[in-house]
Amino acid sequence: MTEIASLLQILHFVARILSFFFFSVWGWLILSILLVLFLVKQGIAGDGQWRWHVFLLNLSETLTKLLLWFPQIILSITLLFGIALFEKDIQTLYENLKIARETQTLTQALKNLSFEGKILEISVHTTNSAFLLSMKFFTHSPWDNKPILKTNQNLIVNARRVYIDFGVCNFSYSRIAEGSAYNIAFPYRIYTATQAPQNGFSLFTGEKGILSVFDIPEDDLVGISPHEFHTTVSQIVAAITNTTVAKRLGIRTFYGEAIAIDLKESTTYTFVTTGNGGVLLKP
Repeated sequence: MTEIASLLQILHFVARILSFFFFSVWGWLILSILLVLFLVKQGIAGDGQWRWHVFLLNLSETLTKLLLWFPQIILSITLLFGIALFEKDIQTLYENLKIARETQTLTQALKNLSFEGKILEISVHTTNSAFLLSMKFFTHSPWDNKPILKTNQNLIVNARRVYIDFGVCNFSYSRIAEGSAYNIAFPYRIYTATQAPQNGFSLFTGEKGILSVFDIPEDDLVGISPHEFHTTVSQIVAAITNTTVAKRLGIRTFYGEAIAIDLKESTTYTFVTTGNGGVLLKP
């Protein structure tokens, strides 16, 4: 499909150029100027002067050659005219194929992102009347269907009660192939009762535009190339803060799901995704 899309893209580019020359006033004007320049050149003699007899001689030779190639010339012009005539249809076909390819790639990327299991683990320690949170962020292996530790992060908070906020992207059924529903969750931020959520500590971490929870090892991807997967996931991350990108990707809604916990010394809290966008605190 990729090769066909590339071929259609090139064909559409050629069709736009031909359409300009065949069906626009400016195109006809440029062709007329080129024709005049061609005729003028036919009359230029070897000394650089323009002479009628040279013009007639060169023009007759050129016309003779054109007559010899007349069938091929007519066929070529007809073909070029046909390409120009169907420029809009070629564009529509290319755009439809592009959308189909994007839908297929998005669907396969979401299949890899869909996972039931651990995505965040927080261990609590006390220090100077505060709480030290040692956080472990997990991605997963679609191939082995198990969590994979991706990165660590520490945070000190002064309140016992904290809220772990997870973001959830809800994709429209109509945008995904096969009518499947995909809701993907990720750690978003931590805040306390005395903080506004937007002033909390961001858990929106990752490298190269990919959140840690989405950063699946390349060897564990199923049915999609690493390049296509990383490109699609980068677009999903960008869509979280960009409504235009979200609409194009078919993200119907984006919402937060906060879980409150009362911190206890030497306790580890494990958060698991249900695979349909929900997140639970594991007992």
